[in-house]
Amino acid sequence: MRKRMIKLAVAATITFVISVTFGFAQIKKYDEKAQLLLSNLATPEKELYVTFQFGQVLKKDEISKIKYPDSVKFTTVFIGEMKPDGFHGGNQPAYGNDTPLTVLERFKSDMNLALVELERTKPSPEITFPNFEDYGVYGFTVKGRTGEILKLMQTEQNLDLLDVTEDSSKTPLQLSKEQKKGSELSESFSLDRSINRRILPNEGRFSAYENSAGKRVVVNWFFFNTREDLSGFFNDDAYEHQTVLNKRDGSVYLGPVSTSLSNMPSYYLDSTDLNNQGIGGTAQEPDWSMGTYKASQLQTGVWYYTAITCDKGNADKDTAKLSVQAIQTYCSSSPWCVTGNRKDTQFIRTAWDISIPTSFSWKRSNILDADKTLIPAGRDTEIILTGTGFSAPFGARVKIGNTTYPIHWGAQTRYINPNQVGVKVNIANPYIDFTLWVVSNDGNISNQVKGFRSYGTIGITLITPNRVRVGQGGWLAVSGYGIRPGVRAYVNTWQIDPSGIDRISDEFVWVYVKMNTIGTFTMKLENPDGTSATKNFSVFYK
Repeated sequence: MRKRMIKLAVAATITFVISVTFGFAQIKKYDEKAQLLLSNLATPEKELYVTFQFGQVLKKDEISKIKYPDSVKFTTVFIGEMKPDGFHGGNQPAYGNDTPLTVLERFKSDMNLALVELERTKPSPEITFPNFEDYGVYGFTVKGRTGEILKLMQTEQNLDLLDVTEDSSKTPLQLSKEQKKGSELSESFSLDRSINRRILPNEGRFSAYENSAGKRVVVNWFFFNTREDLSGFFNDDAYEHQTVLNKRDGSVYLGPVSTSLSNMPSYYLDSTDLNNQGIGGTAQEPDWSMGTYKASQLQTGVWYYTAITCDKGNADKDTAKLSVQAIQTYCSSSPWCVTGNRKDTQFIRTAWDISIPTSFSWKRSNILDADKTLIPAGRDTEIILTGTGFSAPFGARVKIGNTTYPIHWGAQTRYINPNQVGVKVNIANPYIDFTLWVVSNDGNISNQVKGFRSYGTIGITLITPNRVRVGQGGWLAVSGYGIRPGVRAYVNTWQIDPSGIDRISDEFVWVYVKMNTIGTFTMKLENPDGTSATKNFSVFYK
Protein backbone atom coordinates (compact mmCIF):
# COMPACT_ATOMS: atom_id res chain seq x y z
CA MET A 1 0.00 0.00 0.00
CA ARG A 2 1.43 3.31 -0.95
CA LYS A 3 1.98 6.00 1.64
CA ARG A 4 -0.70 8.66 1.82
CA MET A 5 -0.60 12.32 2.61
CA ILE A 6 -3.92 13.18 4.22
CA LYS A 7 -6.08 10.11 4.46
CA LEU A 8 -5.66 9.23 8.11
CA ALA A 9 -7.93 11.23 10.33
CA VAL A 10 -10.91 11.16 12.63
CA ALA A 11 -14.43 12.11 11.71
CA ALA A 12 -15.32 14.40 14.54
CA THR A 13 -15.61 18.10 13.86
CA ILE A 14 -13.46 20.03 16.29
CA THR A 15 -14.03 23.52 17.53
CA PHE A 16 -11.46 25.51 19.36
CA VAL A 17 -10.73 28.96 20.76
CA ILE A 18 -7.42 30.74 20.25
CA SER A 19 -6.05 33.44 22.48
CA VAL A 20 -2.61 34.99 22.55
CA THR A 21 -0.52 35.35 25.69
CA PHE A 22 3.11 36.46 25.54
CA GLY A 23 3.22 35.62 21.83
CA PHE A 24 2.09 31.99 22.27
CA ALA A 25 -1.23 30.62 21.07
CA GLN A 26 -3.29 28.60 23.52
CA ILE A 27 -5.90 26.12 22.37
CA LYS A 28 -8.88 25.42 24.53
CA LYS A 29 -8.98 21.64 24.82
CA TYR A 30 -12.22 20.27 23.39
CA ASP A 31 -10.80 16.92 22.22
CA GLU A 32 -7.62 14.96 21.50
CA LYS A 33 -6.86 16.53 18.10
CA ALA A 34 -6.72 20.03 19.49
CA GLN A 35 -4.55 18.66 22.28
CA LEU A 36 -2.10 17.36 19.70
CA LEU A 37 -1.33 20.89 18.58
CA LEU A 38 -1.17 22.05 22.17
CA SER A 39 1.36 19.33 22.98
CA ASN A 40 3.68 20.72 20.29
CA LEU A 41 3.83 24.26 21.68
CA ALA A 42 7.02 23.37 23.52
CA THR A 43 8.67 22.66 20.14
CA PRO A 44 7.34 25.46 17.89
CA GLU A 45 9.91 24.64 15.18
CA LYS A 46 8.58 21.12 14.64
CA GLU A 47 7.07 20.68 11.16
CA LEU A 48 3.52 19.33 11.03
CA TYR A 49 0.96 18.47 8.38
CA VAL A 50 -2.42 19.79 9.52
CA THR A 51 -5.74 19.32 7.72
CA PHE A 52 -8.60 21.81 8.09
CA GLN A 53 -12.03 22.15 6.57
CA PHE A 54 -14.49 25.03 6.30
CA GLY A 55 -18.06 24.64 7.36
CA GLN A 56 -19.14 25.26 3.76
CA VAL A 57 -17.86 25.36 0.18
CA LEU A 58 -16.20 28.73 -0.52
CA LYS A 59 -16.44 29.97 -4.11
CA LYS A 60 -13.72 31.91 -5.91
CA ASP A 61 -14.72 35.36 -4.60
CA GLU A 62 -14.96 34.13 -1.01
CA ILE A 63 -11.70 32.17 -1.00
CA SER A 64 -9.78 35.08 -2.56
CA LYS A 65 -10.55 37.28 0.46
CA ILE A 66 -8.75 34.99 2.91
CA LYS A 67 -5.17 35.97 3.74
CA TYR A 68 -2.71 33.23 4.65
CA PRO A 69 0.67 33.54 6.36
CA ASP A 70 3.47 33.24 3.81
CA SER A 71 5.27 30.77 6.06
CA VAL A 72 2.83 27.88 5.59
CA LYS A 73 2.90 25.65 2.53
CA PHE A 74 -0.28 24.15 1.09
CA THR A 75 0.12 20.49 0.08
CA THR A 76 -3.50 19.54 -0.66
CA VAL A 77 -6.69 21.48 -1.37
CA PHE A 78 -10.16 19.92 -1.20
CA ILE A 79 -12.42 21.08 -4.02
CA GLY A 80 -16.07 20.25 -4.64
CA GLU A 81 -19.65 21.47 -4.59
CA MET A 82 -22.38 21.32 -2.00
CA LYS A 83 -25.39 19.17 -2.86
CA PRO A 84 -28.43 18.32 -0.70
CA ASP A 85 -26.79 14.98 0.17
CA GLY A 86 -23.45 16.56 1.15
CA PHE A 87 -20.09 17.45 -0.40
CA HIS A 88 -19.27 16.21 -3.91
CA GLY A 89 -15.56 16.52 -4.57
CA GLY A 90 -12.11 15.39 -3.56
CA ASN A 91 -8.51 16.29 -2.83
CA GLN A 92 -6.28 18.11 -5.32
CA PRO A 93 -2.48 18.42 -5.04
CA ALA A 94 -0.84 21.77 -4.32
CA TYR A 95 2.73 22.55 -5.32
CA GLY A 96 5.27 25.29 -4.69
CA ASN A 97 3.53 28.58 -3.95
CA ASP A 98 0.03 27.27 -4.71
CA THR A 99 -2.82 28.69 -2.65
CA PRO A 100 -6.37 27.32 -2.45
CA LEU A 101 -7.37 29.94 -5.04
CA THR A 102 -4.69 28.97 -7.59
CA VAL A 103 -5.52 25.27 -7.16
CA LEU A 104 -9.22 26.02 -7.68
CA GLU A 105 -8.50 28.00 -10.86
CA ARG A 106 -6.24 25.22 -12.20
CA PHE A 107 -8.89 22.63 -11.41
CA LYS A 108 -11.55 24.49 -13.40
CA SER A 109 -9.23 25.00 -16.37
CA ASP A 110 -7.98 21.39 -16.45
CA MET A 111 -11.39 19.83 -16.00
CA ASN A 112 -13.03 21.93 -18.70
CA LEU A 113 -10.44 20.50 -21.11
CA ALA A 114 -10.84 16.98 -19.67
CA LEU A 115 -14.57 17.22 -20.40
CA VAL A 116 -13.73 16.95 -24.09
CA GLU A 117 -12.38 13.43 -23.58
CA LEU A 118 -15.09 12.50 -21.07
CA GLU A 119 -17.76 13.54 -23.58
CA ARG A 120 -16.01 11.70 -26.40
CA THR A 121 -15.65 8.44 -24.48
CA LYS A 122 -18.79 8.40 -22.34
CA PRO A 123 -20.59 5.05 -22.77
CA SER A 124 -24.09 6.55 -22.62
CA PRO A 125 -25.50 9.82 -24.03
CA GLU A 126 -27.50 10.22 -20.81
CA ILE A 127 -24.36 10.80 -18.73
CA THR A 128 -23.91 14.43 -17.64
CA PHE A 129 -20.97 16.21 -16.01
CA PRO A 130 -20.63 18.93 -13.35
CA ASN A 131 -20.63 22.65 -13.99
CA PHE A 132 -17.24 23.54 -12.57
CA GLU A 133 -18.30 27.11 -11.86
CA ASP A 134 -20.32 25.62 -9.00
CA TYR A 135 -17.17 24.16 -7.43
CA GLY A 136 -15.30 25.76 -4.56
CA VAL A 137 -12.86 25.01 -1.74
CA TYR A 138 -13.98 23.21 1.41
CA GLY A 139 -10.66 22.34 3.06
CA PHE A 140 -6.90 22.02 2.76
CA THR A 141 -3.78 20.47 4.25
CA VAL A 142 -0.81 22.69 5.13
CA LYS A 143 2.77 21.94 6.06
CA GLY A 144 4.50 24.24 8.49
CA ARG A 145 6.07 24.68 11.89
CA THR A 146 3.77 24.59 14.89
CA GLY A 147 3.96 28.30 15.53
CA GLU A 148 3.23 29.17 11.89
CA ILE A 149 0.16 26.92 11.82
CA LEU A 150 -1.13 28.55 14.96
CA LYS A 151 -0.79 31.94 13.23
CA LEU A 152 -2.90 30.56 10.37
CA MET A 153 -5.55 29.52 12.85
CA GLN A 154 -5.56 33.03 14.30
CA THR A 155 -5.83 34.58 10.83
CA GLU A 156 -8.77 32.41 9.74
CA GLN A 157 -10.83 31.20 12.68
CA ASN A 158 -13.65 29.62 10.64
CA LEU A 159 -11.67 26.39 10.32
CA ASP A 160 -12.39 22.95 11.75
CA LEU A 161 -9.34 20.84 12.62
CA LEU A 162 -9.43 17.33 11.13
CA ASP A 163 -5.95 15.86 11.37
CA VAL A 164 -2.46 16.47 12.76
CA THR A 165 0.45 14.45 11.36
CA GLU A 166 4.19 14.80 11.88
CA ASP A 167 5.09 13.48 8.44
CA SER A 168 3.08 12.99 5.25
CA SER A 169 4.21 9.37 5.02
CA LYS A 170 3.30 8.45 8.62
CA THR A 171 0.13 7.74 10.51
CA PRO A 172 -1.44 10.42 12.75
CA LEU A 173 0.37 11.34 15.94
CA GLN A 174 -2.26 9.59 18.00
CA LEU A 175 -4.89 6.96 17.20
CA SER A 176 -8.13 6.60 19.11
CA LYS A 177 -9.05 3.30 20.75
CA GLU A 178 -11.50 2.65 17.93
CA GLN A 179 -8.81 3.22 15.29
CA LYS A 180 -6.34 0.96 17.08
CA LYS A 181 -8.97 -1.74 17.40
CA GLY A 182 -9.70 -1.55 13.68
CA SER A 183 -6.00 -1.83 12.87
CA GLU A 184 -5.55 -4.84 15.14
CA LEU A 185 -8.58 -6.59 13.72
CA SER A 186 -7.27 -6.14 10.20
CA GLU A 187 -4.12 -8.09 11.05
CA SER A 188 -6.20 -11.22 11.55
CA PHE A 189 -7.77 -10.92 8.09
CA SER A 190 -7.29 -14.24 6.33
CA LEU A 191 -6.02 -14.21 2.76
CA ASP A 192 -8.27 -17.22 2.16
CA ARG A 193 -11.15 -14.77 2.45
CA SER A 194 -9.98 -13.05 -0.73
CA ILE A 195 -9.40 -16.09 -2.99
CA ASN A 196 -12.41 -15.28 -5.17
CA ARG A 197 -13.15 -11.85 -3.78
CA ARG A 198 -15.55 -9.97 -6.08
CA ILE A 199 -14.25 -6.40 -6.44
CA LEU A 200 -13.58 -6.11 -10.19
CA PRO A 201 -15.76 -4.02 -12.54
CA ASN A 202 -17.10 -5.98 -15.51
CA GLU A 203 -16.39 -3.58 -18.36
CA GLY A 204 -14.94 -0.18 -19.06
CA ARG A 205 -12.98 2.19 -21.27
CA PHE A 206 -9.46 3.55 -21.01
CA SER A 207 -7.70 6.47 -22.67
CA ALA A 208 -4.37 8.22 -22.16
CA TYR A 209 -3.50 11.18 -24.38
CA GLU A 210 -2.11 14.72 -24.59
CA ASN A 211 -4.68 17.52 -24.61
CA SER A 212 -4.67 20.82 -26.48
CA ALA A 213 -2.98 22.58 -23.55
CA GLY A 214 -0.01 20.23 -23.70
CA LYS A 215 -0.96 18.30 -20.55
CA ARG A 216 -1.33 14.53 -20.28
CA VAL A 217 -4.70 13.06 -19.31
CA VAL A 218 -5.71 9.53 -18.27
CA VAL A 219 -9.43 8.68 -18.23
CA ASN A 220 -11.05 5.48 -16.94
CA TRP A 221 -14.67 4.41 -17.24
CA PHE A 222 -15.91 1.30 -15.40
CA PHE A 223 -19.17 -0.50 -14.67
CA PHE A 224 -20.36 -3.23 -12.23
CA ASN A 225 -23.03 -5.59 -13.58
CA THR A 226 -24.56 -7.16 -10.46
CA ARG A 227 -24.55 -6.86 -6.68
CA GLU A 228 -22.53 -10.09 -6.60
CA ASP A 229 -19.77 -8.28 -8.49
CA LEU A 230 -19.57 -5.86 -5.54
CA SER A 231 -19.98 -8.53 -2.87
CA GLY A 232 -16.25 -8.64 -2.01
CA PHE A 233 -16.24 -5.23 -0.35
CA PHE A 234 -16.42 -4.94 3.42
CA ASN A 235 -18.36 -2.06 4.96
CA ASP A 236 -15.05 -0.43 5.95
CA ASP A 237 -13.35 -0.77 2.55
CA ALA A 238 -12.06 1.84 0.16
CA TYR A 239 -11.83 1.12 -3.58
CA GLU A 240 -9.08 2.37 -5.89
CA HIS A 241 -8.96 2.31 -9.70
CA GLN A 242 -5.31 2.30 -10.74
CA THR A 243 -3.32 3.07 -13.88
CA VAL A 244 0.21 1.72 -13.39
CA LEU A 245 3.05 2.73 -15.75
CA ASN A 246 6.38 1.06 -16.51
CA LYS A 247 9.21 3.31 -15.35
CA ARG A 248 11.88 0.62 -15.23
CA ASP A 249 13.92 2.44 -17.87
CA GLY A 250 13.64 5.72 -15.96
CA SER A 251 11.15 7.28 -18.38
CA VAL A 252 7.41 7.66 -17.95
CA TYR A 253 4.53 9.16 -19.98
CA LEU A 254 2.66 10.88 -17.13
CA GLY A 255 4.16 13.50 -14.83
CA PRO A 256 3.03 14.99 -11.52
CA VAL A 257 -0.74 15.27 -11.10
CA SER A 258 -2.33 18.64 -11.78
CA THR A 259 -5.99 17.92 -10.99
CA SER A 260 -8.48 15.04 -10.84
CA LEU A 261 -12.20 14.35 -11.00
CA SER A 262 -14.52 11.40 -10.43
CA ASN A 263 -18.20 10.68 -9.93
CA MET A 264 -17.49 7.98 -7.34
CA PRO A 265 -18.97 8.71 -3.91
CA SER A 266 -16.52 10.46 -1.56
CA TYR A 267 -13.72 10.24 -4.10
CA TYR A 268 -10.05 10.94 -3.48
CA LEU A 269 -6.86 11.25 -5.49
CA ASP A 270 -4.26 8.78 -4.24
CA SER A 271 -0.91 10.16 -3.12
CA THR A 272 0.69 10.09 -6.56
CA ASP A 273 2.70 13.18 -5.71
CA LEU A 274 4.76 10.82 -3.53
CA ASN A 275 4.43 7.62 -5.52
CA ASN A 276 5.06 8.62 -9.12
CA GLN A 277 8.07 10.72 -8.23
CA GLY A 278 9.84 7.84 -6.54
CA ILE A 279 9.54 9.28 -3.03
CA GLY A 280 7.16 6.57 -1.82
CA GLY A 281 5.48 3.49 -3.24
CA THR A 282 7.12 1.67 -6.14
CA ALA A 283 9.30 4.05 -8.13
CA GLN A 284 9.70 1.60 -11.05
CA GLU A 285 5.95 1.00 -11.30
CA PRO A 286 4.32 4.33 -10.41
CA ASP A 287 0.55 4.56 -10.44
CA TRP A 288 -2.00 7.28 -11.05
CA SER A 289 -5.01 6.24 -8.99
CA MET A 290 -8.33 7.53 -7.74
CA GLY A 291 -10.60 5.93 -5.20
CA THR A 292 -13.67 6.15 -3.06
CA TYR A 293 -13.56 6.03 0.73
CA LYS A 294 -16.94 4.28 0.68
CA ALA A 295 -16.67 1.25 -1.60
CA SER A 296 -19.86 -0.16 -0.11
CA GLN A 297 -21.76 2.75 -1.73
CA LEU A 298 -20.72 1.80 -5.28
CA GLN A 299 -23.77 0.81 -7.32
CA THR A 300 -24.56 -1.53 -10.18
CA GLY A 301 -25.76 -0.07 -13.46
CA VAL A 302 -23.74 3.14 -13.02
CA TRP A 303 -20.90 4.20 -15.29
CA TYR A 304 -18.19 5.57 -12.99
CA TYR A 305 -15.29 7.63 -14.30
CA THR A 306 -11.95 8.99 -13.16
CA ALA A 307 -10.08 11.76 -15.01
CA ILE A 308 -6.54 12.72 -13.97
CA THR A 309 -4.72 15.63 -15.63
CA CYS A 310 -0.92 15.60 -15.33
CA ASP A 311 2.14 17.44 -16.46
CA LYS A 312 4.14 15.82 -19.23
CA GLY A 313 6.40 12.98 -18.22
CA ASN A 314 9.84 12.48 -19.75
CA ALA A 315 8.62 10.04 -22.43
CA ASP A 316 6.18 10.36 -25.33
CA LYS A 317 5.09 6.72 -25.10
CA ASP A 318 4.95 4.08 -22.40
CA THR A 319 3.44 0.74 -21.38
CA ALA A 320 0.87 0.24 -18.63
CA LYS A 321 -1.37 -2.12 -16.71
CA LEU A 322 -4.78 -1.58 -15.10
CA SER A 323 -5.67 -2.78 -11.62
CA VAL A 324 -8.15 -2.22 -8.80
CA GLN A 325 -7.63 -2.39 -5.07
CA ALA A 326 -9.73 -2.87 -1.96
CA ILE A 327 -8.25 -1.42 1.25
CA GLN A 328 -9.50 -1.07 4.81
CA THR A 329 -10.58 2.32 6.17
CA TYR A 330 -10.43 3.26 9.85
CA CYS A 331 -13.99 4.53 10.06
CA SER A 332 -17.21 4.47 8.11
CA SER A 333 -18.42 7.95 9.00
CA SER A 334 -15.65 10.05 7.48
CA PRO A 335 -13.97 10.21 4.06
CA TRP A 336 -10.63 11.14 5.59
CA CYS A 337 -9.14 7.87 6.79
CA VAL A 338 -7.66 4.99 4.78
CA THR A 339 -5.13 2.43 6.02
CA GLY A 340 -2.63 0.15 4.33
CA ASN A 341 -4.27 -2.89 5.89
CA ARG A 342 -6.22 -5.73 4.27
CA LYS A 343 -5.08 -4.78 0.78
CA ASP A 344 -6.31 -6.86 -2.15
CA THR A 345 -5.08 -5.98 -5.66
CA GLN A 346 -6.69 -7.49 -8.78
CA PHE A 347 -6.03 -6.81 -12.46
CA ILE A 348 -8.02 -5.65 -15.50
CA ARG A 349 -4.96 -5.69 -17.78
CA THR A 350 -1.65 -7.17 -16.65
CA ALA A 351 1.88 -5.88 -17.25
CA TRP A 352 2.58 -4.51 -19.75
CA ASP A 353 -0.35 -5.12 -22.06
CA ILE A 354 -1.24 -1.47 -22.75
CA SER A 355 0.77 0.80 -25.05
CA ILE A 356 0.06 4.49 -24.48
CA PRO A 357 -1.04 6.95 -25.70
CA THR A 358 -4.13 4.91 -26.61
CA SER A 359 -7.88 4.55 -26.26
CA PHE A 360 -9.85 1.27 -26.06
CA SER A 361 -12.84 -0.45 -24.50
CA TRP A 362 -12.60 -3.62 -22.43
CA LYS A 363 -15.02 -6.27 -21.24
CA ARG A 364 -13.91 -9.23 -19.19
CA SER A 365 -15.13 -12.75 -18.59
CA ASN A 366 -15.82 -13.68 -14.99
CA ILE A 367 -14.63 -16.91 -13.33
CA LEU A 368 -17.01 -17.86 -10.52
CA ASP A 369 -15.99 -21.42 -9.70
CA ALA A 370 -13.59 -24.24 -10.54
CA ASP A 371 -14.29 -27.98 -10.36
CA LYS A 372 -10.96 -28.52 -8.59
CA THR A 373 -8.38 -26.36 -6.85
CA LEU A 374 -5.83 -29.10 -6.13
CA ILE A 375 -4.20 -31.00 -8.98
CA PRO A 376 -1.54 -33.74 -9.11
CA ALA A 377 1.97 -32.53 -9.91
CA GLY A 378 3.70 -33.60 -13.11
CA ARG A 379 0.66 -34.54 -15.19
CA ASP A 380 -1.82 -32.75 -17.47
CA THR A 381 -5.01 -31.97 -15.57
CA GLU A 382 -8.04 -30.17 -16.98
CA ILE A 383 -9.67 -27.65 -14.67
CA ILE A 384 -13.27 -26.81 -15.59
CA LEU A 385 -14.01 -23.13 -14.95
CA THR A 386 -17.60 -21.90 -14.54
CA GLY A 387 -18.56 -18.26 -14.95
CA THR A 388 -19.87 -15.74 -17.48
CA GLY A 389 -18.75 -14.11 -20.73
CA PHE A 390 -16.39 -16.81 -22.04
CA SER A 391 -15.72 -16.77 -25.78
CA ALA A 392 -13.64 -18.68 -28.31
CA PRO A 393 -10.82 -18.71 -29.14
CA PHE A 394 -9.22 -18.04 -25.79
CA GLY A 395 -6.03 -18.65 -23.85
CA ALA A 396 -5.08 -18.68 -20.19
CA ARG A 397 -2.25 -17.79 -17.86
CA VAL A 398 -0.81 -19.44 -14.76
CA LYS A 399 1.12 -17.37 -12.22
CA ILE A 400 3.55 -18.97 -9.79
CA GLY A 401 5.15 -16.47 -7.44
CA ASN A 402 5.98 -13.46 -9.61
CA THR A 403 6.35 -15.44 -12.85
CA THR A 404 3.54 -15.86 -15.41
CA TYR A 405 3.34 -18.83 -17.79
CA PRO A 406 1.15 -19.07 -20.93
CA ILE A 407 -1.46 -21.78 -21.49
CA HIS A 408 -1.48 -22.50 -25.24
CA TRP A 409 -4.67 -21.69 -27.12
CA GLY A 410 -6.54 -24.74 -28.38
CA ALA A 411 -4.01 -27.38 -27.32
CA GLN A 412 -4.54 -26.65 -23.63
CA THR A 413 -7.90 -24.86 -23.64
CA ARG A 414 -11.39 -26.10 -24.43
CA TYR A 415 -14.41 -23.88 -25.05
CA ILE A 416 -17.59 -25.52 -23.79
CA ASN A 417 -20.12 -22.66 -23.75
CA PRO A 418 -20.28 -18.98 -22.65
CA ASN A 419 -20.50 -20.12 -19.04
CA GLN A 420 -17.93 -22.91 -18.99
CA VAL A 421 -14.42 -23.60 -20.31
CA GLY A 422 -11.69 -26.13 -19.68
CA VAL A 423 -8.04 -25.24 -19.05
CA LYS A 424 -5.36 -27.95 -19.04
CA VAL A 425 -2.63 -27.29 -16.48
CA ASN A 426 0.62 -29.15 -15.72
CA ILE A 427 2.61 -28.08 -12.64
CA ALA A 428 5.92 -29.96 -12.53
CA ASN A 429 6.55 -29.84 -8.78
CA PRO A 430 4.27 -30.67 -5.82
CA TYR A 431 3.04 -28.19 -3.22
CA ILE A 432 3.11 -25.21 -5.59
CA ASP A 433 0.47 -22.49 -5.13
CA PHE A 434 -0.68 -20.87 -8.37
CA THR A 435 -3.16 -18.38 -9.79
CA LEU A 436 -5.18 -18.94 -12.97
CA TRP A 437 -7.02 -16.63 -15.37
CA VAL A 438 -8.47 -16.63 -18.89
CA VAL A 439 -7.40 -14.36 -21.78
CA SER A 440 -9.95 -13.60 -24.52
CA ASN A 441 -9.13 -13.18 -28.21
CA ASP A 442 -9.20 -9.36 -27.91
CA GLY A 443 -6.66 -9.33 -25.06
CA ASN A 444 -9.07 -8.83 -22.18
CA ILE A 445 -8.49 -10.96 -19.09
CA SER A 446 -10.86 -12.50 -16.58
CA ASN A 447 -10.53 -12.13 -12.83
CA GLN A 448 -7.46 -13.90 -11.50
CA VAL A 449 -8.46 -16.83 -9.29
CA LYS A 450 -6.14 -17.66 -6.40
CA GLY A 451 -6.05 -20.76 -4.24
CA PHE A 452 -4.92 -23.47 -6.70
CA ARG A 453 -2.22 -25.91 -5.57
CA SER A 454 -0.34 -28.93 -6.89
CA TYR A 455 0.23 -32.00 -4.78
CA GLY A 456 2.62 -34.92 -4.96
CA THR A 457 2.24 -38.68 -4.61
CA ILE A 458 0.86 -39.54 -1.20
CA GLY A 459 3.35 -40.64 1.44
CA ILE A 460 3.48 -41.49 5.16
CA THR A 461 6.53 -40.35 7.10
CA LEU A 462 5.51 -40.98 10.71
CA ILE A 463 2.82 -42.68 12.82
CA THR A 464 2.59 -41.47 16.43
CA PRO A 465 2.40 -43.55 18.55
CA ASN A 466 3.60 -46.42 16.38
CA ARG A 467 2.66 -48.99 19.06
CA VAL A 468 -0.83 -49.43 20.57
CA ARG A 469 -2.20 -51.76 23.23
CA VAL A 470 -4.42 -54.62 22.17
CA GLY A 471 -8.12 -54.08 22.81
CA GLN A 472 -7.74 -50.37 23.46
CA GLY A 473 -8.96 -47.89 20.87
CA GLY A 474 -7.03 -44.71 20.16
CA TRP A 475 -6.28 -42.00 17.63
CA LEU A 476 -3.04 -42.31 15.68
CA ALA A 477 -1.39 -39.17 14.33
CA VAL A 478 -0.34 -39.97 10.75
CA SER A 479 2.07 -37.44 9.20
CA GLY A 480 3.02 -37.38 5.53
CA TYR A 481 2.32 -35.51 2.30
CA GLY A 482 -0.24 -35.47 -0.49
CA ILE A 483 -3.07 -36.49 1.85
CA ARG A 484 -6.12 -35.39 -0.12
CA PRO A 485 -9.68 -34.61 1.00
CA GLY A 486 -11.69 -37.83 0.93
CA VAL A 487 -8.68 -39.94 1.89
CA ARG A 488 -9.48 -43.51 2.97
CA ALA A 489 -7.60 -45.47 5.64
CA TYR A 490 -7.01 -49.20 5.98
CA VAL A 491 -5.33 -51.53 8.47
CA ASN A 492 -4.10 -54.39 6.33
CA THR A 493 -7.23 -54.99 4.20
CA TRP A 494 -9.79 -53.70 6.75
CA GLN A 495 -11.19 -50.29 5.87
CA ILE A 496 -11.51 -47.74 8.69
CA ASP A 497 -14.97 -46.22 9.02
CA PRO A 498 -15.01 -42.58 7.73
CA SER A 499 -15.94 -41.44 11.25
CA GLY A 500 -12.52 -42.65 12.34
CA ILE A 501 -10.67 -40.37 9.90
CA ASP A 502 -10.04 -36.69 10.60
CA ARG A 503 -7.94 -35.08 7.85
CA ILE A 504 -6.30 -31.86 9.05
CA SER A 505 -4.16 -30.97 6.01
CA ASP A 506 -2.18 -32.39 3.08
CA GLU A 507 0.47 -33.31 5.66
CA PHE A 508 -1.57 -34.67 8.59
CA VAL A 509 -4.53 -36.93 9.38
CA TRP A 510 -5.90 -38.55 12.56
CA VAL A 511 -6.91 -42.25 12.25
CA TYR A 512 -8.81 -44.17 14.97
CA VAL A 513 -7.82 -47.82 15.41
CA LYS A 514 -8.81 -50.60 17.82
CA MET A 515 -7.06 -53.97 17.41
CA ASN A 516 -7.99 -57.22 19.22
CA THR A 517 -4.88 -59.17 18.22
CA ILE A 518 -1.19 -58.48 18.64
CA GLY A 519 1.43 -58.23 15.94
CA THR A 520 2.64 -55.89 13.21
CA PHE A 521 0.03 -54.28 11.01
CA THR A 522 0.10 -52.06 7.93
CA MET A 523 -1.56 -48.66 7.87
CA LYS A 524 -2.57 -47.63 4.33
CA LEU A 525 -3.81 -44.22 3.24
CA GLU A 526 -5.51 -44.07 -0.18
CA ASN A 527 -6.47 -40.89 -2.03
CA PRO A 528 -9.64 -40.65 -4.14
CA ASP A 529 -7.47 -40.87 -7.31
CA GLY A 530 -6.22 -44.32 -6.24
CA THR A 531 -2.69 -43.36 -5.16
CA SER A 532 -1.74 -44.80 -1.78
CA ALA A 533 1.02 -45.09 0.82
CA THR A 534 1.70 -47.54 3.65
CA LYS A 535 3.62 -47.73 6.93
CA ASN A 536 3.72 -50.35 9.68
CA PHE A 537 2.76 -50.05 13.35
CA SER A 538 2.67 -52.58 16.23
CA VAL A 539 0.02 -53.91 18.60
CA PHE A 540 1.24 -55.33 21.94
CA TYR A 541 -0.15 -56.90 25.15
CA LYS A 542 -1.56 -54.85 28.01
